[in-house]
Amino acid sequence: MTDDTREDQTIEETLAALTGEHVGAPGAVGARPQATAAADTPLDPETETLKRLYDEVFGLLPFALEPQAPPAELRRRLLSTVLASLEADLPEEPAMAERAAAMAKGAADPPSRQSVIFGKPGPSPTAPSLHPPAATGSEAGGLRPPAGRPAATGAMARRGVRWPLVIAAALVLALVGLSGWLVQTLAEQNQTIARLGQERDEARQRFEETSSRTRQLLQALGEMQGKLALVTSPAVEISSLRPVGAAPPEARGVLFVAADHQHWYMTLSGLRPAGSGRCYELWFLGDQGPVSGGLFDARSGSPAELGSKSMPQGIKSVSVTVEPAAGSARPSGPEVLRAAAVFQVL
Repeated sequence: MTDDTREDQTIEETLAALTGEHVGAPGAVGARPQATAAADTPLDPETETLKRLYDEVFGLLPFALEPQAPPAELRRRLLSTVLASLEADLPEEPAMAERAAAMAKGAADPPSRQSVIFGKPGPSPTAPSLHPPAATGSEAGGLRPPAGRPAATGAMARRGVRWPLVIAAALVLALVGLSGWLVQTLAEQNQTIARLGQERDEARQRFEETSSRTRQLLQALGEMQGKLALVTSPAVEISSLRPVGAAPPEARGVLFVAADHQHWYMTLSGLRPAGSGRCYELWFLGDQGPVSGGLFDARSGSPAELGSKSMPQGIKSVSVTVEPAAGSARPSGPEVLRAAAVFQVL
């Protein structure tokens, strides 16, 4: 096979592959088997390169031609496919079906086009052009979407927007409920804190009162223990006091003096109140004269108690007189009690 014959055969095979025709004369009986056999026969590198170059050249030819309207049959099939997909997605409407039938029926047959390849006219390919022409008035009317589509699309859009609004409203309601619960919980906590604070203050006040009372009791207990120790100590001296003058006959008194003649304790009973501006005063009588042992007043039915950790030296007797409320340097009022004999407990 010469080079010219091989090149011509390569051109024919490339054109047959692009246009869908067979090698050889149209209508030849053995055309398809020859093309199949040629396609199955391995090519030498030079022929393979030549075939690939022709494929690229022939593939660029459609872009050099002017755009042409697609055939009417192709346009009808495209419209039928698009309308079928719309009917599957949107609710069925009678107007849509009628408009699809009208568009399919009113499709005009565009003129066929001829393509020129190497100066020879050939059949126009059935594939649509990559650059479709602008639609005319009738075509634009035929491609207009159905009347029910905008409404259906708007309904779908509204349904799509409705869910976020419902979720947002639910979140707002949940936040409002949570805020109310938090406010109520905070108010209850504040009330609990206030109640606990009041109970704490009351408990603190009771504790302070109890502590003060306890201190007083401990102090009184200490004094009683001291008095008991003085009264029961060895070599204690005891002297009774008797009423004198206008004193009530039931007035009595007892004086206890420790062995060191410093600690002493006296209890008095049966005395009436001294009166307004008056009080009772205890006197220690000795060689140096009377020395005051302290002021006190008496209450009906309650004994009076006096005591000290020191007393003058050389005491020979003890007496109780009624004096002014401020006291006196020396006895000036009537005497109501005087000490009798002194007894010593061994």
